Amino acid sequence: MNWKLLLLLLGSVVGLSACAGLHQPAARELVDDSIIDLSNYRQVLIEPPVIEFDKYWTPVQIGTHLDLSDAEKERVKAEISRIFEETFARTFEESGLEVVDEARPGVLRIRPKLLNVYLNAPAAQLQQGRTYARRVGQMTLDVSFVDAANDKTLVQLTDHVKGRDIGLLRPAGPVFNRVELTDLFEDWAMVIRHGLFRNVP
Repeated sequence: MNWKLLLLLLGSVVGLSACAGLHQPAARELVDDSIIDLSNYRQVLIEPPVIEFDKYWTPVQIGTHLDLSDAEKERVKAEISRIFEETFARTFEESGLEVVDEARPGVLRIRPKLLNVYLNAPAAQLQQGRTYARRVGQMTLDVSFVDAANDKTLVQLTDHVKGRDIGLLRPAGPVFNRVELTDLFEDWAMVIRHGLFRNVP
């Protein structure tokens, strides 16, 4: 059975972020209290995310009017994928789940898609020049949780978020992009960890 749900960010996470002066969490609230519990799975396999750019995204090289090449767009995708996988794996492992690299009985496959990806400064590290941004951009997460033994989809979550608005323009570059995307993906990972694996100690 596939359930279409919005993601939940627990109040404790919101409170900790506010008290520490951190970013406003990006994830949204759940609309269904009967969400399935996946706590019987203690091992997860995180598949590389499928990434699709927003159809209106028309990135250009910094300081020029030239479009990014297909090779540069693929490098952007590879960097997003790397940050996503590393952030989810670290967040899950720190909170008691074991991340594995092989599908077998008892393992939960996590199949993510990052859709409608729109980055304000996607590849500042590739060119000279400077651009400024208030947020890294926006995207939609569509993620399925699949039993590795029978390939049955147990639950599906969808959420569309914008990166936090930092309130002022600041130089956008590889460090800016990495920090902002890591925060965004960490929010999602925490929502999933505490919303779907709530009985894992």
